Amino acid sequence: MNINKKENETVTRTTYEEREAMYMKNRLAAMEKALLDEKVRFKSSNNPEKFKRFLKDRLELWETLKTDVVKFGIKDKGHYERLYDKTKEILENLDA
Repeated sequence: MNINKKENETVTRTTYEEREAMYMKNRLAAMEKALLDEKVRFKSSNNPEKFKRFLKDRLELWETLKTDVVKFGIKDKGHYERLYDKTKEILENLDA
């Protein structure tokens, strides 16, 4: 009796094309499931008007900082312009 002796096992390997086909099938099934499932959206219990006021105040702040940067000649004026544009875009989408 030999303890270390292993029995021969027969294993079939899938080909590259079979694996790719299996992965693609699983990927398509996951995408289909994601499309059919309920969409999860965050719903806040806070007052949306308060958030809009906050964004409008930030818009004024970014406008002030943007003009100050231009006035004082600081090189990176794009940062405040991007913040201003993004805040303005969010406000427009909230109003729509």
